[in-house]
Amino acid sequence: MKLICAAHPELAAIARCVRCGHHLCTTCRHKHSVRNYCARCLPARVEATAAARAAPAAGVAVIEARISEKQPWLAAVFSLVPGLGQLYSGRFLRGAAFMAAALALREADLISPLLAAFFYVFNLFDAYRLTQIRNERQRTGNVLREFDDALFAVVGLLVLAYSAYAQGGVANLSTDTMLHYGSLALGLWVAHETRR
Repeated sequence: MKLICAAHPELAAIARCVRCGHHLCTTCRHKHSVRNYCARCLPARVEATAAARAAPAAGVAVIEARISEKQPWLAAVFSLVPGLGQLYSGRFLRGAAFMAAALALREADLISPLLAAFFYVFNLFDAYRLTQIRNERQRTGNVLREFDDALFAVVGLLVLAYSAYAQGGVANLSTDTMLHYGSLALGLWVAHETRR
C-alpha cells in the first residue's frame, strides 16, 4: 500500500509526524533532532525544547540569587560594633564613616546619653535596611523607600534639636559646638539620602 502526503496527495509520503500522525512528503517533512514533524507541529516542539532548556538555567539563577542574599538581622548583629553591619552589606565607605563617627562622638563634649543612644540605634537600623535594600535590588532591580527611613531622619533631627536645647539653647552654644551639631545634622541627611 502506497502512503501519500496529507498536504500533497500527488506525492508519496516518506515520513510521519510524531506529534499529529500526518504522513509527510519530502517538502512537508521537517526534522527536529532525529524526529519528523509537519510544519504545523514543528513550532510547538521548538518552543517546548527551548522552555525545557531555559527552566534549569532559571532555577540555577534563582538559587544563586538566594545564596548571594545577605541576612538583614545578621547585619544588625554585626553593627553592635558600629560600622561592621554596613561593611557586611557591602557598603565599605559607609561602614568606615560610621566607625569614625562612633570614635569621634566618644570624645565629643556635646554627646549626651540620648544622642549616643540614638546614634547606636540608628547604626543598627541603617545596617539592617542597607541589607534589605541590597537583597531587593538583586531580586527585582528596584528599591522602594520605607516610611521608617524618613521617620529615623526626623527623629534624629529632633534629638539634635533637643540636645542643643539641653545645653542652653542654640543662642548660648559656642561656634565649635554649633559646627558639630551642624555636621551631625548633615551626616544624618546624607545617610538618609544615600541609603539606596
